[in-house]
Amino acid sequence: MTTTEISETKDWLKHQEHLIMVNLDRLQTSNDDKSLMAGLLNHAHEDKYRTIKKKNTIIQEKLLSLKTVHDFIQSVGFEDIDEEKFEFKGDHYVLVMFGQAQVFHVLEKIKFNYMNQEDKARYLELKQNTETNKKVMHERNEHIQELKKQMEFDRKDRDVQL
Repeated sequence: MTTTEISETKDWLKHQEHLIMVNLDRLQTSNDDKSLMAGLLNHAHEDKYRTIKKKNTIIQEKLLSLKTVHDFIQSVGFEDIDEEKFEFKGDHYVLVMFGQAQVFHVLEKIKFNYMNQEDKARYLELKQNTETNKKVMHERNEHIQELKKQMEFDRKDRDVQL
């Protein structure tokens, strides 16, 4: 490959990465019904939110233009019914939460690539602090469980002595 071809490929990859980020942002759950998963999560029993119309121009332009989004939509519980629509067939809460976690994970990696060095350092520090706090909380919970077991044992022992 020539230097020009490599440069063009890198530009193309950056463009694809940007498209994925924009489109996955659209799928991510939010407080409004603008995203597909938020609509499904908030209105799971309404057909309007359980169906993705493939002929919809916005859906075609923003989502279905990427092959990976097609696979993602199916992985969170939508079935490819026919040429006109996807229909949600899954357990809405579990699958949508799983899908949300997938989207968040992918977006986190992509957004990290677009951060400046200072933001990357802050992000990594925050992530490390979060992991440390999780460990501390886990240790505290284990300690609390041990204390509860000991208290229960002490009560039973005291009751036997009386």
